Amino acid sequence: MNDKLVYRLSGVITLTLLLAVSSSSRAYPLVESARALPARPLELTGRQMQKAIVPPPAPQSVTYALITSRLQNAPAVQTNTLVSVTATTAQTFTFQNAGQTVTEPLTDARLFTVMTGTRQPVKKFNGEIVLGFDDPYSLTDTGSAGYPISVYAPMVYNVTSQNGAVSDQLSTQAVQIAHAHGEQVWPIVDSGFNPARTTALLESPTAQANLLSAILSDVTRDHVDGINLDFEDMIPSDAPRLTQLTENLATLLHAMGKTISVDVSVPSSDPNWGLVYNRPALAAIADNLVVMTYDEYYAGDAFSGPVAGIPWMMQELQKTAQEGVPKAKILAGIPFYTRLWSGTPGNFSSVALSLPQEASIQDSHPASLRNDPNSGMTVDTFHAGTTTQWMWLETTSTLQKRAALATAAGYGGVAVWQLGLGNASDVSAILSGVGG
Repeated sequence: MNDKLVYRLSGVITLTLLLAVSSSSRAYPLVESARALPARPLELTGRQMQKAIVPPPAPQSVTYALITSRLQNAPAVQTNTLVSVTATTAQTFTFQNAGQTVTEPLTDARLFTVMTGTRQPVKKFNGEIVLGFDDPYSLTDTGSAGYPISVYAPMVYNVTSQNGAVSDQLSTQAVQIAHAHGEQVWPIVDSGFNPARTTALLESPTAQANLLSAILSDVTRDHVDGINLDFEDMIPSDAPRLTQLTENLATLLHAMGKTISVDVSVPSSDPNWGLVYNRPALAAIADNLVVMTYDEYYAGDAFSGPVAGIPWMMQELQKTAQEGVPKAKILAGIPFYTRLWSGTPGNFSSVALSLPQEASIQDSHPASLRNDPNSGMTVDTFHAGTTTQWMWLETTSTLQKRAALATAAGYGGVAVWQLGLGNASDVSAILSGVGG
């Protein structure tokens, strides 16, 4: 074994003694004598150890090409593939493909040049992300009610046509308020929930290029921190196309230092709901998946039940993880609404209620309360005239329990749908539960 002794004779001269420590009787005393020498003050030590402050590098522009038609020189590259461009002229673009340099006509692709950036960490509560969805009609209220959340996600970027056009309803004030409260802003890009239009959009490379261009323009202009992709009500054959779109968008956003999250349903055999997402593939691309663990029962169901029974919620999260989605990437959906039911078996109907509406009904009607062990919730039954009505109560207690169970099980956080349907005490209940 070697023992290296460093003995500074001055601020600029360093003498290094490399001593072979063996069973010799001379090695140990020599080490001791060297260590016993009085330390000599070195006036330059502080300056020598001080690290130079290097300014962060200026943002660089990087260019990507979205392939919009079949390439002659790179037949393995499919349309809707995004490649990193190494050179470009007015007529051509060049990229690396399977170790070869390929040059193609610019007419076969759409170029995207973005400024690189560094992703900023999301504020967490007890190590967990708390995301709050919202609608565009309460944008100026974000932060004003004191909602301490990690991410504000308003539904403001709406795909309005199958050609990839996007309307932007985000207010500058909303972004400023959220940022002033330490929140990131990830606007929702929704597909319009029109299956035929969504299919036409995803099938067209030109439409996807238009969509990417519109999103990047909005992200840059609005100074937001990421995007939440909310494509719902599709057909199963759209699943791989959605994955490709997500990969293309994620590549561009990540280059800019932005975040991408994707909303997905719980696993099920419903062709327009449960089968339209390749959850493991999306999780490999996105920073987070928001699992919409709500609407266990919904309007038109033959049976009445809670929006999201607590055991059901945990079961669906577990099924999602078992598909191959890392738990740390999953944000568990938590509803800020319930349903008011009436009718008879086989002929039930219901309407959605916000949490303040639920509380108002409770206050105005004599109630008959019972515990429902299957849902982990309380059922409130009452009479409105000659009609019997009932609802599964979503309370601060159930909200706290949802957040506690989800985060204690190792999921990455929670996502509330939606802030405008609750109030500050409901958000406080969520925060008191996160971290399990």
